[in-house]
Amino acid sequence: PSRDTSAATVAVVGMTAPGTRVNGFAGMVTGEFASRGLCIVSDLAGAVAGGVIEGAWRNGARVIAVMPSQLGRIDDRQTGRLAGGILGAGGVLVSDRPLSLGEAPPAPRRRDGLLSAMSAGVVFAEAGAKGHPMPLARIAEGQGRPLFCGMPSLMGGEHPRNRGVLALLRGRKARLFDYDGGEREGVLSLSAVAGMIRSQAELLLGGTCPTAAGTGV
Repeated sequence: PSRDTSAATVAVVGMTAPGTRVNGFAGMVTGEFASRGLCIVSDLAGAVAGGVIEGAWRNGARVIAVMPSQLGRIDDRQTGRLAGGILGAGGVLVSDRPLSLGEAPPAPRRRDGLLSAMSAGVVFAEAGAKGHPMPLARIAEGQGRPLFCGMPSLMGGEHPRNRGVLALLRGRKARLFDYDGGEREGVLSLSAVAGMIRSQAELLLGGTCPTAAGTGV
């Protein structure tokens, strides 16, 4: 039987407190992926979530969002607004926390495992050398997910907020793409990235790639 990859998913992630430029870049990239028919995966605990989710909405894409808390427990107005909008637009909210009345301790590794397992590829808007989203990069690599970094991520050179991106590229763990330009040697176009994510989704649906094994999910 044919495999439907019309709902191929891509996660767009960044640090927990990005600058305005990075948030805008994440939103523009998400919008482009959404216009190419991809479903967007977002971490509601990440500061780029607003840009990512609104970029998806502007282009009619569905959003799968991983909650930073238990379902039904939303701690701030911005998260509540985004969560309500996701559900209203036919998206899905997911949590790694148990459905119980008691408080559950944060589990970022499980949340990163969910982000990777639900995605056919991961795009890093920015990444420092330590902390989120670098553990996600290691989990996604272990699950066989392709990793991508955009050209604007490199504008700050050796700035601490770019060191994770540079490490991923120098270690050949991630592919570089250009948001504005076409494909050239060593640099992918956005269309090429979307095509690679669709191909990965087909492999996942065929059961030939790792999923969530060994990630605590």
